[in-house]
Amino acid sequence: MNLRIAFFILIYCSLLQLFAQGEYIVELDLTTNSFTKIGAKIDDVTFIIPGYNTYDRNGSIFYFISAQEKFAIYGIDTKSGDEVFSMPIENFTAIEYSNSLDKLFAIKTDVTNNTKYLVHINTSSQEVTQVGGVLEAASMFQGYDAFNDKDNVYTFTGPPNILYSIDAVSGQTIHEPQISLPAGQAIQHYDYHPTTGLLYTLISEGDGAQVFLAKINIENASIEKIGDGIGDLGNGGSAAINENTNSYNYLHVFAGSHWHTSLSLETGEIIHNKEINTAALDNLVDLEYDNVQDKYFAKHWDAMSTTSVIESIHSNINIYPNPAQNQIVIESNESGKKINAVSLLDISGKKIKDLYTGIGNPILKLNLNIETPGVYLLKIKLGTKSLIERIVVK
Repeated sequence: MNLRIAFFILIYCSLLQLFAQGEYIVELDLTTNSFTKIGAKIDDVTFIIPGYNTYDRNGSIFYFISAQEKFAIYGIDTKSGDEVFSMPIENFTAIEYSNSLDKLFAIKTDVTNNTKYLVHINTSSQEVTQVGGVLEAASMFQGYDAFNDKDNVYTFTGPPNILYSIDAVSGQTIHEPQISLPAGQAIQHYDYHPTTGLLYTLISEGDGAQVFLAKINIENASIEKIGDGIGDLGNGGSAAINENTNSYNYLHVFAGSHWHTSLSLETGEIIHNKEINTAALDNLVDLEYDNVQDKYFAKHWDAMSTTSVIESIHSNINIYPNPAQNQIVIESNESGKKINAVSLLDISGKKIKDLYTGIGNPILKLNLNIETPGVYLLKIKLGTKSLIERIVVK
């Protein structure tokens, strides 16, 4: 299973709570390979789940979901940096803005029977309206969704690699083919072209040793490869199509640094591939492109705004020191429960390595052996539970 998919499934299964401070919307400058913060730190935001974002090109508003202490949808005006929308939510996922219908869509789950509905949210009144009936879809998402403005189609992926396409006007499922990929290949992300309505994707081979651009036919999930692929430039991250340059752009982590890569939609060849200048503990996620302003935007976590000591999120686990250098100690605070496995992930959820697998211990002292300082995630198996904790490595 794709590691990014597994990470998003883990989010839903364990209702994990991650904590971060210092959230900003930023504008990326591809000429200087730098970024500029837009406005002040966004109040009340505690953690942003990567991948839950969308962009209103009509109003120049960047929408995203924040989790933990305040589960809400936020909207930030990218021209002024002002917070123009804030709506507390429960059981909403996979937001997408329709620039053709001028509506904010999401999937809402009825937790009493685990049924899902397509809804649209009035961003003026915050009224939520159900669109159509119960979605005949799988119970979980795989972390991918996109909106086709040309045909008013909401698309998302559910296990086992089913590509669901929903008519955003009627709420009816119009296509649900299964994506079939050769062993070793995995979809990293996808996005619709705003004017042609074609769905483009980045596919990795051999855990990112080779990546290539492709088109997906939403009716039968057939894959049409574009070009011969490119070498190991990293994968994962988030994508946005720039119709002005006819390019597929993705923001990702490679060799411990943040990169912006742009591929030609016609040839699949590299147009732009540069490292973004960031501080060691900073993180950039969720790329969006505004064709009116001709600008790229992203969410940025400012490590300088965080507290000096990061406490464990789950009360049944204790991790110290945090920030760490070469070693950490993980303790079980739950009587009789042992730690069975620990994996180190990057901030996007991609596994870097296993730190521990064994018969289980209530306390572990582990060597990190990380050369690049930054923010990382620990996936911890405690008894039958799977937990995610965040650590900072100095």
